[in-house]
Amino acid sequence: MMKKYTAKDLETFQRDEQERLICPHGDYTEIKIFPARCCFAMGCVFGKLSSFGGYSDFGSQCIFGERCVFGVLCSFGEYCVFDKNCSFDVRNSFGHKCKFGNGCTLGEWSDFGAWSSFGERSVFGCKCEFGGHCSFDKNCDFGERCNFNSYNSFGENCNFCEKCGFGKWSGFEDGCKFGKQCDIGEYCCFGHNCSHEGLTNSIYMAVDKIGSMLQKTYFFKAEEGYFVRDGDFFGTFDEFKKQLRKTHKKTIYKTTYLMACNLAVKLLDSRWKK
Repeated sequence: MMKKYTAKDLETFQRDEQERLICPHGDYTEIKIFPARCCFAMGCVFGKLSSFGGYSDFGSQCIFGERCVFGVLCSFGEYCVFDKNCSFDVRNSFGHKCKFGNGCTLGEWSDFGAWSSFGERSVFGCKCEFGGHCSFDKNCDFGERCNFNSYNSFGENCNFCEKCGFGKWSGFEDGCKFGKQCDIGEYCCFGHNCSHEGLTNSIYMAVDKIGSMLQKTYFFKAEEGYFVRDGDFFGTFDEFKKQLRKTHKKTIYKTTYLMACNLAVKLLDSRWKK
């Protein structure tokens, strides 16, 4: 049977040479407030509304109740489980296959291992990093410059701020929205009514290693018309061609860009469904 600890037990635990409070395997559900720099063994259990100071470490397979609050720079082992509406400060890191309930809020610069799963309405700060094969339920919200590895799946109506990056074979359900200058990997698939660059019901194709900068250029078709994202430039096809005449004149770059525009119109028209 798992040993149950109280707040008085915390006072008897020893600290290591790094001043971390060493907390053995056990049931901590009766304790609601934990100091900073705790180090918990694997498989610990915590109750709802628990509050943890920053710089704490948790072993694998720990279980947390709903509405727990975590400070900065906490570290969690693999297979940890968090109930709904938990809140995390910045720069926390998580091992593989952690599971998060609905409505969790995670601060910026957080780092998540592969095969993690997140409930609906999860909120993530800027510059979070995610491993591959993660799954996100509907209505999740992501800050700018979040980066996702390959084979991740997203539920409907997820929202991504600008400059997020996605690996190959990512899947997005209906109604997902992408901010400016998001980078999308190969073989990604999208549901209906997705929106890129603030457009309505948009589809896209990309051409890599093009132009003088050898960068990836995105061509969109949306209800508003045809658009191009080329580095910092975003505008209509006509605006893009005008920019080409000014910047590249009669160079090979202008020729290849115009060829790409013509190809994009044909391919996007063939996929367009009103």
